[in-house]
Amino acid sequence: MIAVDRLLGTPADEVMRLQDAHLDARGRARRDRITKLQRRLGTEALVGRSFATLAGEAAPWHPTLPIMLADGSTEPASKTLCDLVTVIRDAAILALLQLTGMRIGEIVTLRAGFDPQTGIPTCVTSTRSSAARWTV
Repeated sequence: MIAVDRLLGTPADEVMRLQDAHLDARGRARRDRITKLQRRLGTEALVGRSFATLAGEAAPWHPTLPIMLADGSTEPASKTLCDLVTVIRDAAILALLQLTGMRIGEIVTLRAGFDPQTGIPTCVTSTRSSAARWTV
């Protein structure tokens, strides 16, 4: 859970901003409907991106994009982004499993998104209890 907690702060925020930059640069069309130009623009939006150094650590939590592989080639930045989004998603699921007691079947049925007025996820509702306390 220490690793999950570490990922769900600044790293999660950075990955979400990076994904938005990538999608904005290439257009938000479905993956199978983007042109080569859109794909290149999306990749260019990722190249050279660096990551924050977390409190108490000496180096950034992730290397600058693109990542150099052992054979001297580079991993496609869009693949790295996809992997990062998956890691953050998995960390969020683990946190929900641990902190709420929900089962995986309940987690996968949660509605995505958030209310722009309150900033609260759309899957969260609040109601006044009979004891005059707020519950979520």
